[in-house]
Amino acid sequence: MDFLFSYLLRSIIVAGVLTAYYWWVLRDRKFHRYNRFFLLAMLALSLIVPLMRFAFYKVDAPSNKAITGLLGCIGPNRPSDRYAWTFTWPSMLLAAAGSVSLFLLARLLGRVVWVYRQRCRYHSVRMNGLYFIETDLAMAPFSFFNTLFWRKDIPFDSENGQRIFQHEYAHIRGKHTYDKLTVQALSCIFWINPFYWIIQKELELVHEYIADSRSIGEGNGPSFARMLLQVYNKGRHLDPTHTFFSSSIKRRLAMITTSDKTSFSYGRRILVLPVFLLVSALFSFHLATAQDKERDEQKERAEKLAFANRSPEAKEAEANEQRARARRQAEVILKNLPSALYLVNGTEWSRESIRKLDLSRIKGVHSLYIGAGQKEDNEHAQSPWGKEALSKYGDRAKNGIVEFIAE
Repeated sequence: MDFLFSYLLRSIIVAGVLTAYYWWVLRDRKFHRYNRFFLLAMLALSLIVPLMRFAFYKVDAPSNKAITGLLGCIGPNRPSDRYAWTFTWPSMLLAAAGSVSLFLLARLLGRVVWVYRQRCRYHSVRMNGLYFIETDLAMAPFSFFNTLFWRKDIPFDSENGQRIFQHEYAHIRGKHTYDKLTVQALSCIFWINPFYWIIQKELELVHEYIADSRSIGEGNGPSFARMLLQVYNKGRHLDPTHTFFSSSIKRRLAMITTSDKTSFSYGRRILVLPVFLLVSALFSFHLATAQDKERDEQKERAEKLAFANRSPEAKEAEANEQRARARRQAEVILKNLPSALYLVNGTEWSRESIRKLDLSRIKGVHSLYIGAGQKEDNEHAQSPWGKEALSKYGDRAKNGIVEFIAE
């Protein structure tokens, strides 16, 4: 139960951040194919990213219990092993939310069934890779998958009729119905996520932008806009079809008359990468609570106690293994001898002197920044030795520090 609430919360956060980016940077810009892909990717990321388990950095739990609880929800966690159902307020809220989802899915399914019934009711004609159906439905013309429902009182051979046909044909060729059904189904299941409804509306409008751009001939934008104004009526909620006379008429008209040139076009699209990294970083911390610290201390005490209770033979065997590992590591370093600051038991040695170091004396090796271009060894850098060495030697250690512990 806790995992489900945590997943929903993180999904809402991901969708919210990406929707904000789309709203301020990409919305109503003339790169419709990219916007279509981005809106669909937003849905996928909001479902996948909350399932990722990263813990790149640690955050100490604040004293405020409410903030600690919120961070605990959005931080990396594991699904609970207990799935027993109990009649608590959270479980009843979940049941109510599930009932709403089922109702919305049933409503959407009812609309799909209605469309198929209309397709069986009227005679269809195969043309240009689609099924053309003449109807007397007031909402026509509209398309659904590869079927075009045409209203009988609209002359097909007229100028406006051909524009409408090209518009709906663009929806069919672009397979926009698949997008629409996907986002509507997800909006029904995760109806509690308000950003899914925004994504649904924006995706439908992007579909209209794409179809409008393909149905308007050169210089015919004003006449197409006048036609929309003359026959405009509002669309409907959870309608899986693409109706030509759809809603958001003002934005469609504005897009028709907008210049194709967009300022910072490439930058607007490429900036999504740091936004995605930001979203991933929101869930990539480990919350160090008091219980975690106590658990770590108990583990450390148990390890020390277990080591103290070992037999002398076991302790000697482990010490010998540690010496062997240190000598193998020292042998690799001495073969390559990277440019670094070298120490032996805390005393600085030159590279020439280090070459003559007897490997049989080595019982430990500490190292940082070994090898050109390699990243900092975080484990050693955060150790007491690493912090002390970096603080003591400063710029002299910029190429690396290697300390050999010798007998």
